[in-house]
Amino acid sequence: MAGFPKSFPAVVKVGSSCAGYGKMLVHSRSQFEDLRSVLVMGKEYFTVEQFHRSKHDIRLTRVGDKSYA
Repeated sequence: MAGFPKSFPAVVKVGSSCAGYGKMLVHSRSQFEDLRSVLVMGKEYFTVEQFHRSKHDIRLTRVGDKSYA
């Protein structure tokens, strides 16, 4: 079972989701506990990442030694 994030807000990502799907911004420990209690009922894995505030979103794709934004 996943542990708690070191700080909040945090991002919980379910399975191999991409493009914003399957992700949730969690603002507190109690909100994370609620979400985790639902996620452990399924078979998908999930990860917890630190949330970084920013002014812009940039999608970066790396193929070999080339990068595309």
